[in-house]
Amino acid sequence: MIDGYDQYKRMIADHGQYKTMLACYGQYETMVVCYGQYKTMTFGYGKYKSVIDDYGQNKTMIAGYGQVQNYDDGQYKTRIACYGQNKTMIAGFSKYNTMIACYGQYKTMIAGYGQYRTMRDGYGQ
Repeated sequence: MIDGYDQYKRMIADHGQYKTMLACYGQYETMVVCYGQYKTMTFGYGKYKSVIDDYGQNKTMIAGYGQVQNYDDGQYKTRIACYGQNKTMIAGFSKYNTMIACYGQYKTMIAGYGQYRTMRDGYGQ
């Protein structure tokens, strides 16, 4: 298990195979939770709200609230782009690769490449 905090109260936790949680507490709260091989759930709380639920190999539900653009690029590939005062891009490519990039007041990038590898970079304000 990996838990990390920084001055902007961001947390990333890796609780085993394919399970990752990103929680950003502040002006724009965002939580990303990945449970299991293909199951991914993304919640955005704030001015630009979005949710992704992916339950299974081909079942994907994308709901966007506010100024949000949603993309479904095919099998396993899902991308949400939220453009506004708090710019956020969430992209998933292939089975296990996931990238979360938040460009704005609180700049955060989380990228996972391969089965178990996760990289987190935070770039302050």
